[in-house]
Amino acid sequence: MLQGAPRETWEFSVVLRRLLYPLLAFPFVSAFGFDRGGLICNVLLQIAAWVGFVAYLRAKFGASAANAGGWLLATYPGITYWIGSPYSYAIIVPASLGAFIVLLHLADEQGLGRAFFLALAAGVLFTGYDLLAFFAPTAVIAVTWKRRLHLLAPILLGFAAPAVLVQLVLQYVYRVPGGNTNTDVYASILHSYLHPANTRTWFALLGDVPKIFAWDFLFANFVFLPVLFLATWLSARLTGGPRLGIVERAMLGATLLVFLLNNLAPPYTGWQMRGTWIARLYQPVFVVFLYYCARIAQWRLAETPGVQRLTGGLLAATVVANALIVFGPVLPIRTLSWLSDRVYNAFYVHSPAGSLLANIEKHGRRPVGFCRSLREPNAKP
Repeated sequence: MLQGAPRETWEFSVVLRRLLYPLLAFPFVSAFGFDRGGLICNVLLQIAAWVGFVAYLRAKFGASAANAGGWLLATYPGITYWIGSPYSYAIIVPASLGAFIVLLHLADEQGLGRAFFLALAAGVLFTGYDLLAFFAPTAVIAVTWKRRLHLLAPILLGFAAPAVLVQLVLQYVYRVPGGNTNTDVYASILHSYLHPANTRTWFALLGDVPKIFAWDFLFANFVFLPVLFLATWLSARLTGGPRLGIVERAMLGATLLVFLLNNLAPPYTGWQMRGTWIARLYQPVFVVFLYYCARIAQWRLAETPGVQRLTGGLLAATVVANALIVFGPVLPIRTLSWLSDRVYNAFYVHSPAGSLLANIEKHGRRPVGFCRSLREPNAKP
């Protein structure tokens, strides 16, 4: 579409509204090709997000928070799951980190103009992926809690303006209709609440919600970061440590609302947004886990040597566990490959279990750019 190709080559896409990533990747794709150019763009996006987030932690809390947050983010499997694909999913982590920092500033903001422009910056990020459902309710809850209701209008306007502009351009410049099978599912979910049918099936579905919640909580962010968050939160509660801030609580609440909306819905036809198969929907909540663990680390690592060792051990164990998932497809250890396959598949059941192992056997373990030496056995010129 950006190159002026015939309509039939792009009009079928159900994710045209996610324009930010194609615009950012376009120069790299044009220069290096679709696969390699997309990978280069993705790597640069993750590096920029990592540097920005770690710098924010250091400025707000100190070196210990920056070190803890930096290592947890660098080994976060939610980056490597998407980074090899030249598609908009690669912007989920950078956009979530940026939008969360915007929310932290909005929670302390007083001025209408500055609140609007901060929200506008987040709104631009929301044109990269469908994150508005998580961050808009978070902002509303946080601002309302702080009794700054006069900021709601400029914040919501800033959030929505870029998405509205993108939709207008698509509809009136490129003649792309506003709805498609990807967006119609949300209307189907809302319609099911207004016109519930087959209550027996509905009650049977409701019985699965607790199991789905536990599964999605763990696997939406690859098990180990959620477990570290729970351990950190319980420890702080029991010892009188720092509690969750309003933005952190609001983000958890907003994510829970999205989960309940999807999984408490009466039966509906079409694409299903309920169940354990699509835990990845709730990935954006990782920013709360990461931010809270980093700031608690700053507090814990200033306590007694015993507490420091325990805190350091928990952080190190999480970093190592996540690194085993990340490097499992590369290292020639089948147990690690199996771990990566199972955790990645639980994150998003996009293909049958074992697909990662099959792809490793078929294509090899070497990441792009790492070529086999001609001196190695069985090497071909």
